[in-house]
Amino acid sequence: MVEKRRRKRMNLRMNTNIRDESGKLLAKGRIQNICEDGICFIANSEFATGIKAVFEYKIGEIPQVLKIIGQIVWIRKYETIYIHGVKFERVGFWVKLKLKRYIKMYLKQMKKPVLGKIGEGKRYNI
Repeated sequence: MVEKRRRKRMNLRMNTNIRDESGKLLAKGRIQNICEDGICFIANSEFATGIKAVFEYKIGEIPQVLKIIGQIVWIRKYETIYIHGVKFERVGFWVKLKLKRYIKMYLKQMKKPVLGKIGEGKRYNI
């Protein structure tokens, strides 16, 4: 299968509140992965494609809740849950900067070599 994504996604399991643009809580969900352009989240309720919503979540050591407006672009049902793909529409400058730095840091950590058994004759960067 050919990868169609323009940006690398970070697998991330975190809770999210999904609100309408007026601030009313629509549902609670769980983010599965994230990139600078969007997220994939699961929820017990189905949202229609085209719906715009505000997604609230926290990443890493950042103390404040990040809020990003996105539009649901695809939906898949799996047993009793719905998996949604969201494209970010309006991302504040500071939120985008924090998200970008966090993803870059995460991807850098993923590229570090994993230590194997001692004496396997391999060299490792520590």
